[in-house]
Amino acid sequence: MALELSTRCGKFVLAMLETIMTYLTLSRDELMTYLRPFAERGEVVSEADVRSFFREKENALRARKT
Repeated sequence: MALELSTRCGKFVLAMLETIMTYLTLSRDELMTYLRPFAERGEVVSEADVRSFFREKENALRARKT
């Protein structure tokens, strides 16, 4: 049980660190470029849109590491 909990916590921490690294490598300009079309169309940016943006950035970061 303790090993299983430790493994799950480790995976969670690793995921959080990867997210933080993505955020830190993200330039403000990239985010503004992504959000601009929503503003121009007068659309609300959804949680799914934001998650998609960061998922793409995480995937790009992972691809650079391999």
